[in-house]
Amino acid sequence: MIKGKHVGIRPLQSDDAWILFKWFNDPKVTTDLGVREPRPSISLETEMEIVQDKIGKRSVRPFLLQDLALNVPAGLGELTHIDVKNASAKVFLVIGEPELFTDAFFLEALGLITDVGFMTMNLHRLEVRVPAYNDRLLRLYISSGFELEGRLRHDHFRHGAHVDSVILSKLRNAGGMS
Repeated sequence: MIKGKHVGIRPLQSDDAWILFKWFNDPKVTTDLGVREPRPSISLETEMEIVQDKIGKRSVRPFLLQDLALNVPAGLGELTHIDVKNASAKVFLVIGEPELFTDAFFLEALGLITDVGFMTMNLHRLEVRVPAYNDRLLRLYISSGFELEGRLRHDHFRHGAHVDSVILSKLRNAGGMS
């Protein structure tokens, strides 16, 4: 486990499927993820298959976030779409326990994930897609060194309307590592 002050991250394991099943079937967790296709409620068996698939892919590095003080799983962090040739990846971060979602916790988890990308995997560029209406997430990513690249107009459907997403990125040598 890689440990920060309050957050730890460790590689996702097969037996973590139960907690992802809980989180991704909870509307409080999934409502503002800004996914193009909302994930329907799925069975634990299907979640286990999804986790096995993630663990086996070279283009994904999934991590379970751990609250170190409470010693409980707190969320999921991933580096996805890993492109070794271009030294880039996309960041996905979700806090699965809403009561643990503080700005400080999120920023520490993001810092650990970006450190893995930049320092361990030697990536040059990290990208994240954030729903344009989620001011809190935009502020958090920008405060951690991500910069605005552009807007995807009406790229997903939320509460009966098409809404925009914003693309942000962080470069290893621009603003340094986290």
